[in-house]
Amino acid sequence: MNTINLKSKSPLMILSFVVIFFSMFFTQPLQAKSTVDICQTGDVLYVWAKTGLNLRQAPTIHSKRLTILLPGSEIKVLGFTQKRFAIKTLRATNDEQNPFVIKGNWILVQVGDIQGFVLDTYLLPIQTPKPGVSMKQYLIRMSEKVAALGTSEEDYSFFAKAENNISIQYNSGEYYQNTTVTIPEFTIEDGFVFYNYFNNIQDRSITDDSDVYMFKNWKSELSIFDEKVGEVNFEVIDGELVISEVMIEGC
Repeated sequence: MNTINLKSKSPLMILSFVVIFFSMFFTQPLQAKSTVDICQTGDVLYVWAKTGLNLRQAPTIHSKRLTILLPGSEIKVLGFTQKRFAIKTLRATNDEQNPFVIKGNWILVQVGDIQGFVLDTYLLPIQTPKPGVSMKQYLIRMSEKVAALGTSEEDYSFFAKAENNISIQYNSGEYYQNTTVTIPEFTIEDGFVFYNYFNNIQDRSITDDSDVYMFKNWKSELSIFDEKVGEVNFEVIDGELVISEVMIEGC
């Protein structure tokens, strides 16, 4: 293998070599995404942020805002950057020293005739529901067939398969309701964005008297207890995200 002998080169050539070497590692051009994610260049995604997303001229929150993308807006992915941005989503309880955050990449997108940069944190490859639609209603409406697993005066259950191989299983009894949603190739962060759109558990303050409790690190598993939504667990199993929501009467 040929090697470069810096001793035989002039100072100017050495300086040029060093500049080129470091620029290879520290520049951040648009490129195909090198990490595993739910989207690739050319994909169509939808905005899952209730307050909308800022479309900016450059990949930074200080850049000029071109427009606000409303919930449900359709965008086309043109390219990715290596610029990451962390969003504080849930404050940690006393049992957790680190805050719960989700990280997003700045990506170049096309929206109509406009091109700009947006954080991909709140972009998902499935269409956004209409306002007021529950998660259960949304998935049932997407499903081709709903199979009743059992019905009685006290118990009711069904299973439905929706688009993108998303499935929902629902069971209810006299004192409980359990909803399990399985979404292939979603991360726990993606699942939180999906679930939070329906239930709005984000950005609630944590105090000693709070009814919101979080535990475990959501890189592998996230569990939330909330008096308004019950207990919710997010876990990736064999490449599929499983969201399990348990509502118990009186909680």
